[in-house]
Amino acid sequence: MPDFILSGLLMGLLLSIAAGPTMLALIQSSIAEGAKRTLFMEMGVLISDAFLIAVTYFGLGQFLSVSPKLEPLYLGLGGALIIGMGAYKLKIRHSQLRQAHRWMEGQKSLPLTLLWKGFMYNSVNPSVLLFWIGSVTLITAQFSQNSVKIAGHFLTTLAVMFGTDVLKIYGSSRLRALMTPRRLIRLSQFMGWALMLFGVFLLIKAGVRLYQTA
Repeated sequence: MPDFILSGLLMGLLLSIAAGPTMLALIQSSIAEGAKRTLFMEMGVLISDAFLIAVTYFGLGQFLSVSPKLEPLYLGLGGALIIGMGAYKLKIRHSQLRQAHRWMEGQKSLPLTLLWKGFMYNSVNPSVLLFWIGSVTLITAQFSQNSVKIAGHFLTTLAVMFGTDVLKIYGSSRLRALMTPRRLIRLSQFMGWALMLFGVFLLIKAGVRLYQTA
């Protein structure tokens, strides 16, 4: 097996174990929307990862590496956005209960809406971009800037991540039979708290980085 395929498989498997805001959003969607529709959300995540890898490879990573003071600002902005997303999910309204009833009755979100949600959940998380910056830098050096091997590595990584996410989505969708409208709202609230905690962590991390670069 070529070395770049093997390294892509290993990276994809390691990333598949990680649990973050995007994975929580996919699990929530698979329960509320069903597995087939959540695949559109997963496609949005895949497009986001491919986009971030591309912009990093073609210069963003070098831009941030020569401007270290931008990193805490980016972390802080991303943390604030994620906290805002979490706070929105914590707001209990009658419309949310009506929406939960519609979900249970079979009314679903539009595929393009789910695609956009997947793209945004993944893109606004600064940890995702910072991870890809580090990975692209490492892999570019490892394969001596061989564009074919670099592309093969990341295509393999994305394929493994997509495959394992699909398995998680279909596994989570089996919980749908246990859901009621109020349980769906509680799940949304749990997601909100998880997002807010992750956002606070990013703000703290941004403060530490800002102090270190001062």
